Amino acid sequence: MTITVSILMPMRNAEAYIKETIRSILNQSFSDFEIIVVNDGSDDASQVLVESFADARIKIIQGKSAGISAALNLALSHAEGSYVCRCDADDLYPVDRLQVQVDWLEA
Repeated sequence: MTITVSILMPMRNAEAYIKETIRSILNQSFSDFEIIVVNDGSDDASQVLVESFADARIKIIQGKSAGISAALNLALSHAEGSYVCRCDADDLYPVDRLQVQVDWLEA
């Protein structure tokens, strides 16, 4: 099965906002995506919070505390989507963001 969008999300100590960020992605009107979260050395509850979502589209990868660029490259190496979207661990997505972007790219 081909995935349309891979969302790459580096994460480090994001417990204050990670649940709201993931909820905003899971609530998208467009649903053919995967979220690849790279835990880049968090020492707070960030990973536990991500793991609390029971959604097979969420993948968690352990980074090497090497910084945002290395985390994004690691996520990209695991991406299966036709398109790639970058997301910070404190971003919020409007409900139609992915649909609008996919429609534009495919037009």
